[in-house]
Amino acid sequence: MKKRSACLFRLLAMAAAFLGLALAACSANVEVPPAATPAPTLNAPPAPATELPAPQAAPSFTLATPSTFLGAANEIRLDAYPADVKQASGNINKMKYPSCLLFHDDTIYAERIAYDDALDTAFTLIKIDAVNKQERDIAPLHFNFRYQNGILLQGRYLLQAPCMAGSDGLEVEWQKTDCETGETEILYKAPVKTLFATMQKASEDTAFLLVDGMDNGELIQKIISYRLSTGECHEIYASQPNSVQDDFANPKPWIMAAADGKLYVLELQQIQGKYQTSMLVLDDNGLVLDSYPVPALDGYGLWESNPVDFVIFENHFFIRYYDSRALMPVVFLSRDTLQVYDMEPMVNLPLSVLTPHVYNGNLTLFSTYVDNQDYEKNQTTSQVVFINLDSKRCYPVQLNQVFPAFHLVEANSRGDILVSYGEQADAKWRIFSVADIERFLAEKGFV
Repeated sequence: MKKRSACLFRLLAMAAAFLGLALAACSANVEVPPAATPAPTLNAPPAPATELPAPQAAPSFTLATPSTFLGAANEIRLDAYPADVKQASGNINKMKYPSCLLFHDDTIYAERIAYDDALDTAFTLIKIDAVNKQERDIAPLHFNFRYQNGILLQGRYLLQAPCMAGSDGLEVEWQKTDCETGETEILYKAPVKTLFATMQKASEDTAFLLVDGMDNGELIQKIISYRLSTGECHEIYASQPNSVQDDFANPKPWIMAAADGKLYVLELQQIQGKYQTSMLVLDDNGLVLDSYPVPALDGYGLWESNPVDFVIFENHFFIRYYDSRALMPVVFLSRDTLQVYDMEPMVNLPLSVLTPHVYNGNLTLFSTYVDNQDYEKNQTTSQVVFINLDSKRCYPVQLNQVFPAFHLVEANSRGDILVSYGEQADAKWRIFSVADIERFLAEKGFV
């Protein structure tokens, strides 16, 4: 969050991009394959709008009294920069502990960062075995800006989409790193307008990338697909072009989520000075299956507040917004009726939507708190919240740990919860097992 207004964010990102043009990108042993002829992009014609029931009064969520989880944790401590690393990099005088990128089964993928006063920066992908508590370096990474940490295919191939300075301006590079061999391949490379490049995993074989593309001075959002089994990478969808002066005149794909073999793309458009939200539904080849308005989200589509996270779980959409004027709200709505549920108790709480996992058959791990910092003591307590989608009950749970300043919370597909934290000299992780968590939830009667 590691991960992570999106419009305001884009403006800041553009400024960062121009600064990036003045910096030399760190070199990495990456082979760029010969440019393949991309599949033709599809400027899809408007699809007929789906008729949906009129929105009704939304049931409210209720927030239970916070509880404290007293389960034991598997603790992992690692020296971020062993002696041989420090000796080999004698010019390093500033170091940052490895930050967690992904948590998969019993493996933690992290990024070690080191830099000196000249802003020479070294990024290294490392892999930590949480059972044997051992780490090993996988591959060097580019100096870059990433909006997302990455996604993992088949538990082995890490996909990342950094943006960096290219010969003709800002470029996105969709990279695949084999976490066994360390080999890195560039899947797709193209000029972009902003650093806002997001990925979506559809299956263990298929992933998608959404970028702010540029063609002949026009802004065109593009969706690119990659299939691991065939190695094919194609542009499968291109939005209607917008001008730089009026970049919301036509619907603008903003963020996407995958479910049931379909790709759901949230679009924004400005009509008579107001932003309107719509949903575009594609198959995995980019064919438009459906398109319909989502008026319940129109009030969030402002310059100061735009979607940054989109998760589909069972029959529900979860959309997290970045708001420059307030803490980040999360909108929860039905996929069938687009009815928005009142999540007022949680509006100021969620930091991010974690990997959805069902505990004891009815509780879903949702998010971490953002307002749990003791600034005077420079401490952060780690808390998560579980929700029951049927009863609309929210159960905040504080883990029995106190961490320095800042921490990150991840969850793997099994439901184990990882809390990572650290200081300049080392990194620490604590893993809470799904068995202990479910036992605790049952004892508390959380249903």
